[in-house]
Amino acid sequence: MLFNRLNGKCQLILVLAMHVCLGAGSLSHATIIYESATLGPTGQSGLGIAAGYYHSSGLDAYAGSRFHVNQDEVAQVTAIGGHFFGGDTGTVFGAIVLLSGPDAFPTTVPFNSSEVIASTVFTPDSPSDDYRIPLSVTLDAGDYALIFGSSTLGASGGNLAMPVSGQSWLPGGNLIIAGTNFGWSSFDERARFVVEGVIVPEPSTLLLLALGMVMVKRKR
Repeated sequence: MLFNRLNGKCQLILVLAMHVCLGAGSLSHATIIYESATLGPTGQSGLGIAAGYYHSSGLDAYAGSRFHVNQDEVAQVTAIGGHFFGGDTGTVFGAIVLLSGPDAFPTTVPFNSSEVIASTVFTPDSPSDDYRIPLSVTLDAGDYALIFGSSTLGASGGNLAMPVSGQSWLPGGNLIIAGTNFGWSSFDERARFVVEGVIVPEPSTLLLLALGMVMVKRKR
């Protein structure tokens, strides 16, 4: 058989290509796909960037950060999170939203339901820490935002705050904020958002590489 005549390297690449194309799982352990800022001191419970529903004012706030998945790659997301702490009792959503470009905002506040790729609901803990919330979704190449808030997507009455003290932007780091009475805008406060998972080659790219190596081997 052809497979038996291939050298070890060709066999490995062909197996990996089949593994990805058949959806057999990730090729390595989860790691950080995107992080907007470095992690500052944890254990905080004071000021921070607000996201969620605030009972005293009856208003909602939303905080997010844009990120990009490169061409010819697929992001297998396993968790989202960041540096934050909980406020009022209630639940908060974390959502990955599709954007039209690297500098784009969601089309409305907080977003159009058709833009939501995946979401989850959780109750933030306190004091602050670098929390992770499980969320499983596969993202194709494109532009996205990780957004936290409440009062939609099954979340109700909760809020969180994201400390910025002692944190620095990482490459590509950014912050976008919106609220009940104001639209999306960019801010320079260094809140920490994290998307965790695995980046793998887009399946057709890996399969083409494997088949190319097979053809080269057959010609020899």
